Amino acid sequence: MDTKFKLPHGFINVFMESLLTENSVSNLNMASIYSMCVKNFLSEKLYPAVIVGFNYRLHSVDGLILRVNGFNEKLSLLVDIITK
Repeated sequence: MDTKFKLPHGFINVFMESLLTENSVSNLNMASIYSMCVKNFLSEKLYPAVIVGFNYRLHSVDGLILRVNGFNEKLSLLVDIITK
């Protein structure tokens, strides 16, 4: 439970594994650049959500890993925005 708003916190972890990222250094770098581009593209759109208390992290290790946490009731909306 959140101490300020008394709402439950939720956590969503999505692991998109791909063996292609481990095939070469080039593929690993492309996956890393892709995750940085997505974060840069979403930074302005998701700024209000970050201010309210939602957190998201997208990084590349053996594929892409998306970690989202925040208030439970709107967490699925945040995941929808990121995956689109």
